Amino acid sequence: MNKYGMILALTSLAALLGCAGGDERAGGGGGITIMDAGSMTPDAGNQPPPPPTSDSGTTPPPPTGGCSIDVSAGLPPLPAACLPRCAAATLTTIMGCADVPCQTSALDADTTPSTTLTLTASGMSDTLDLDCGSCFNLMNNSCISESCPTEWNAYLQCNAMMGMGCDTELNACFSRNMATIQSCARPRIESCFG
Repeated sequence: MNKYGMILALTSLAALLGCAGGDERAGGGGGITIMDAGSMTPDAGNQPPPPPTSDSGTTPPPPTGGCSIDVSAGLPPLPAACLPRCAAATLTTIMGCADVPCQTSALDADTTPSTTLTLTASGMSDTLDLDCGSCFNLMNNSCISESCPTEWNAYLQCNAMMGMGCDTELNACFSRNMATIQSCARPRIESCFG
């Protein structure tokens, strides 16, 4: 499995979009929270309503043929060929959430078909299933990669070799550059939604 597919950080959409939840970040604590490959159990007291079955035809159909990015020099934002990956109704649901578990449930409940994202670097490639949640994470992480390139690359290399305990420098850079990262991430994340 590609190391980029395993290290998708989830930063609170509420903080990025300035809605309920203030400047709370994933997990309610400081720094970056790494999302694992397993399913997340939503907070039973704050589950989002199911997304509507139709959004009145205003959302363009998502692309289904796949798309690609070159990650040789860091993690770039997803190109237009990958977007949208989420329904507009999902954004509305997320804006009503007060915490990360609620937001994660809304992202997981989105029924927009996924596509294949090909990640290339130095003549090698790997694929990732690109759905609503991974679009959110990749767009957010592209801003972290741009703001903290040295720390991001060190984190990826350490994470690939050792697993845990590699995020201290990245968390510190994230904290120092939070306003810049949020300013960058907001429009990128919004582009995931139809």
